[in-house]
Amino acid sequence: MRYLSLATYPISAPRHGGQIRVNAIHRILRERGWTTEHVAVYEAAAQAGEPDSEFLFPLTERFQRELARREGRPDVDVGDFLIHAPDQWQRFCRIIDEFRPDIVACEQPWLWPALRRYLDLRPGLDIRIVYSSQNVEGRLIASVTAANSPEARTRLAARTLEIESDIVGRADAIIVVSQGDHDHFAPSGKPILLAPNGVWASAPATGMNDWRRELAPFSTMLFVGSGHPPNAIGFADMLGPRLSYLAPDERIVVVGTVADLLDRTPGYSDWYGLNAARLIIAGSQEEGGLSSLLKLAGGVVLPITVGGGTNLKTAEALYNRKRVIATSTAMRGYERFMAFPGLTICDDPTAFKQAVRACLAERGGPLSYTLDQMEMLDSLLWSTTLRQFGPFLSLLIEHRPSIEARTTKFASDEAEDQHAGLTPHLLSGWYAPEPNGVWSKESVAILRIETEPGSPAPTRVRCLLTGMAPKGRPQEIEIFCPSGLKKSLTYRFRGRKMEAVLDVADGDLDPAGTLEIYFQVSHLASPQDLGRSGDDRKLGICLASLQIDREGETNEAARAPRAPKGAFGLPPFGAATRLKRDYAALVRAIRKRVRPIG
Repeated sequence: MRYLSLATYPISAPRHGGQIRVNAIHRILRERGWTTEHVAVYEAAAQAGEPDSEFLFPLTERFQRELARREGRPDVDVGDFLIHAPDQWQRFCRIIDEFRPDIVACEQPWLWPALRRYLDLRPGLDIRIVYSSQNVEGRLIASVTAANSPEARTRLAARTLEIESDIVGRADAIIVVSQGDHDHFAPSGKPILLAPNGVWASAPATGMNDWRRELAPFSTMLFVGSGHPPNAIGFADMLGPRLSYLAPDERIVVVGTVADLLDRTPGYSDWYGLNAARLIIAGSQEEGGLSSLLKLAGGVVLPITVGGGTNLKTAEALYNRKRVIATSTAMRGYERFMAFPGLTICDDPTAFKQAVRACLAERGGPLSYTLDQMEMLDSLLWSTTLRQFGPFLSLLIEHRPSIEARTTKFASDEAEDQHAGLTPHLLSGWYAPEPNGVWSKESVAILRIETEPGSPAPTRVRCLLTGMAPKGRPQEIEIFCPSGLKKSLTYRFRGRKMEAVLDVADGDLDPAGTLEIYFQVSHLASPQDLGRSGDDRKLGICLASLQIDREGETNEAARAPRAPKGAFGLPPFGAATRLKRDYAALVRAIRKRVRPIG
């Protein structure tokens, strides 16, 4: 099954709560055998270092200048970037056409206008739409537009309500993070899954000695937040405007891009020099650095006063067994933990400051938990909070109404039906099936062939391949399995199909009988550049056919019954795959075992 998510941020290097949640959803679904991709339309300056990808749409400077001119926002108005830019729009549509998702999920509602237009242009398309909500945006918008003019606030609020109401009405299902959000959307009558925010098990600490030396003179508490304005507002409201009440040897360690907002937050910024003397700005941290700071800090402050949904940092603080000073807003969705050791809830700023000072002065030791409480803390792991995510989506697909005929027939429809047996093996780096086969789109493309319990393991794999090479520049193709190089081929301009017969060694199969095959090409080429067609995609190899021989099969048995001409004759594979490594890790594994192409 195929899952495509849309959001206003990439997820390859998750930092803030929304990214972490969506990244976790993809990891959980891939472990259940789903094929997933993520489309992001985002501000490049806020997500520096993202790799080039056809699924990423960084906003242009021109569009951002236009947003600034009309007091727009890169979330509420982001759909306009796709809809009104022909090049971006065509690429957006092509991505969905080629990926052919079973489910498209809007993470927050902002890209729904673009998806709605795509669906309107393809009536009858058999895709399930999920609104994966992280807040009730119509209630939150006022708190993040306070600095705008009255006219802009009115427009942004009206458009937010329009977008959110429209996607709730059109979605096949809704996924929420809290019981409060569930109750808000329940009148829609749509199926709703409550999938709370969670945490991953703590990463190994890094830089521990350096941080221990820096923090040794102080008693510290940790404040972690992204550059989301409510985070800074809450800090200023509950801990400000002056931090002079902290002793000279007491510090609050600020982690994340929220630090960039504090000096511009009204009230707090008036005393910025004094306040800065009581802060240690740690900036953005990788998981290992955050683990070190969590271990060394005496507690965590959660001064959240506005916003919806649930606060992922609350789950993180609880799971790491830290003393916590929080507002009741920060505990939304975690009410069952209210009586836990070391947790203090305060909504009055004076009481909140007193609780922070008491925690800093105590320098308390480890907290003690009952067995039941330990089990409750373990329930905060993503593997538990998202355990129903895959089954919920599968149920949506299984119960969707059948569509006898689509009003729009795509060129790849027939190929998809014809090549359905190959699709479960396309692990990474491939386009969707086409009439002539399946083209790779990365320099390394990966097939994964599984063995069902009780079935014979593969002993030989036969592939029929073509390539994409310009005149005078042959394409070098190397095929690897975990045991090493299996085949080297050269494809020349307008060459013929080539057969690759791969004998499977014992070292190629993992304990479950799974085989991974890596196809590495020296370069990608575009049919448009070669004058063959208007297709501007970068292509590697085309897998035209695939045959798998298995233990105990005779040659005749392995080849019969013969598939119709042009079809893939494959045995059925229904076992759910568990993708234990992502694409980058697989490529690193290849390069450790074999020499790269120079």
